[in-house]
Amino acid sequence: MDHYVGALPERRGSGRLLRRDPDGSVPVVLDRLHFPNGITLTGDESTVLFAETGGYCLTGLPVRAPTPRGR
Repeated sequence: MDHYVGALPERRGSGRLLRRDPDGSVPVVLDRLHFPNGITLTGDESTVLFAETGGYCLTGLPVRAPTPRGR
């Protein structure tokens, strides 16, 4: 927390949205976010919704189905 105490009032986008893949890898999906929190899926699981407290916004990110291997 000590590293982030100034990020919100200074408007430094230092947050990230990560995804955990079935193989255990954790790639960064989005970065430079302003204190992202409140993440959830829509009812049909087609979109990830998250709030950016420091950005004063709610963002929707479409979920894409994995591409079958070999195609």
